[in-house]
Amino acid sequence: MLEVENTGNTALSETYLGYLDQGISVMDSDFNIVFINDRFSELLQLPHKVGDKLEDVFRYNANRGEYGEGDIEQLVQERLELAHKREPHSFERVRTDGIVIKIDGNPLPDGGFITTYSDITELHNSKLELLRSNEELDERVKMRTLELAESEE
Repeated sequence: MLEVENTGNTALSETYLGYLDQGISVMDSDFNIVFINDRFSELLQLPHKVGDKLEDVFRYNANRGEYGEGDIEQLVQERLELAHKREPHSFERVRTDGIVIKIDGNPLPDGGFITTYSDITELHNSKLELLRSNEELDERVKMRTLELAESEE
């Protein structure tokens, strides 16, 4: 787990939230990390000590290419600007190792933010396979329809 100071009922958070298959991060209103579970670190493949701020996680990910090519500081600033909007969000991100993570975040009443991270790689790959199968089927139907039309002439 990242080394950050946990606030609140740490016994509750460590006892129950550690069993979830989802990664969880909680930020305060200044985007300081106040809680994460082990699954968060596993899914994002973060070392034990990245930093105490969301910006530190963004910078670590940008430095290892998780956000694509570009100026590291610009990549970090773009993500910080989105975070500072404090809007609910839900998106999928394909990591450089091919793992697909669904990220859902919601603002908290005190100005902080809670975000969950789910590994949806299998679901994502199944959807892609289904799309490929549908395209192949469509192509076979077109070919067969053409063959039938030609045989009727």
